[in-house]
Amino acid sequence: GVPIVDFFYEKQLEIPYVFTPKSKGITTARDGIEFGYVYEALALNKKDKYVEPFLLTINPEDPSGTFQHKGQEFIYMLSGTMDFTIGDDVLRLKTGDSLYFDSGLVHQTQIIGKRSARFLCVFIQDIQKAKTRARK
Repeated sequence: GVPIVDFFYEKQLEIPYVFTPKSKGITTARDGIEFGYVYEALALNKKDKYVEPFLLTINPEDPSGTFQHKGQEFIYMLSGTMDFTIGDDVLRLKTGDSLYFDSGLVHQTQIIGKRSARFLCVFIQDIQKAKTRARK
């Protein structure tokens, strides 16, 4: 009951961590890329992860983006200022501020001033769904 290929398949050892040196994250596409946002993936090659950490840069000339997706999200502001709208609430995020929210709620970004906003953005999956996928 075992496929013949299984006898010749050499299982690759998965390294249990992903190390990303400064400025060496992989720029990747996410929902905001259509608005010009730059997503630097910080753990792209880790398998079976429950979170997706990114260093996100939004420039003043980039248009405001509106998003809604499953899961949760954590933001930690590294530099710049932006208004972050969740539903009807507008929060002014500045360097050192953080925000954790249900990303199923409609949310929007708007840069304030002439400086780019750089922030750590962590997308958190539905944990039960991620655990089920990891078992397969």
